[in-house]
Amino acid sequence: MLDGKDSLHYQLQAIRKLGVNLSLDDFGTGFSCLSYLHKLPFGILKIDRSFVMNVETSHRDRELARVIVAMGQSLGMQVVVEGVEERGQAEFFKDLGVHAFQGFLFGRPMPQQAFEARFHSNADERVNLLKPVRSAPGKGHG
Repeated sequence: MLDGKDSLHYQLQAIRKLGVNLSLDDFGTGFSCLSYLHKLPFGILKIDRSFVMNVETSHRDRELARVIVAMGQSLGMQVVVEGVEERGQAEFFKDLGVHAFQGFLFGRPMPQQAFEARFHSNADERVNLLKPVRSAPGKGHG
């Protein structure tokens, strides 16, 4: 679908103009590549879990993750991190300015009623990882 179709670009632009934010899923693997960021109007960059799994233990993986996050942010995209299973992974990406995560750290797939019961306000301290850090008045930007 994404291979060089000019009409696809125009169709996706029209969808964006309707207010739909398009996501490039599993960035960095398979068919998800830099040329799509260049050619197509994506608003969300979802980092594949393969770039998340070893950020706590691998310098190379940390640097790749930093570059991917910085690239997405510099393009004005929302960055979503997939496959977060450890608190340290979430904290690493949060320190890079990411506030959207997917992964078993936050929960496994569940029915809506179970989701609402588990994640109501302050129900689980892991939800605090999703909240932006606010500075105290007069102490920097918040």
